[in-house]
Amino acid sequence: MPLILIASAIVGCRSATPAAVAPSIEAWSTFGLSCGERRADNVPSGLFQWTCRSDHRGIPLTLLVDGDDHGVFMMTAQVPGGTDPRAAGQVFDDLVGASLPLTTVRAEVGAWLRAWDGVRSTISLGDASLSLERDRSWVTLAVFPGPRHSVNDPVRGP
Repeated sequence: MPLILIASAIVGCRSATPAAVAPSIEAWSTFGLSCGERRADNVPSGLFQWTCRSDHRGIPLTLLVDGDDHGVFMMTAQVPGGTDPRAAGQVFDDLVGASLPLTTVRAEVGAWLRAWDGVRSTISLGDASLSLERDRSWVTLAVFPGPRHSVNDPVRGP
C-alpha cells in the first residue's frame, strides 16, 4: 500500500501548464508543433520553459517558449542557418499566425517577416518587440509579445 501512495504522489506532482500559457501551447500543438513538458528556466527568473518542435514546409522548426502565470513572456523560434530568407520568413509568418500572444499585430508582423531579406532586423508594434537575425547555425526570430520585456516589469491587470 505505501508504494502505491508514493507512486500516486509522484504522478500528482507533475507540473501543469499555467492557465495563461495553456491556450498558446494548445494553439501551437494544433499548428503542428510537439511541445514538451514545462521545466524551470536556467536563471532564477521564476519563468518556465517549453520546447516545441516540428518540420514546417519541410524545414525543421524549434520554438522555445518562456512563460508563467501571467502568460507568454518570450518566444524564440529557430530554423537552420542555411534556410533561404524568404522560406524562413514564411515559416515564421505561419508560426506567428498560430501565436495567440501576437493576434493583435499579426498582419503587420507577417508583412515584416515576408519582406525579410536576411539582414538583421527589429520591429516594435504596440507592446510587442521582435527581432530577426541569421548566422551560420540558425535563423532566429525572438519575440517579446509584451507588455513585459523584463521579468521584473509590472504586470498589467485585465
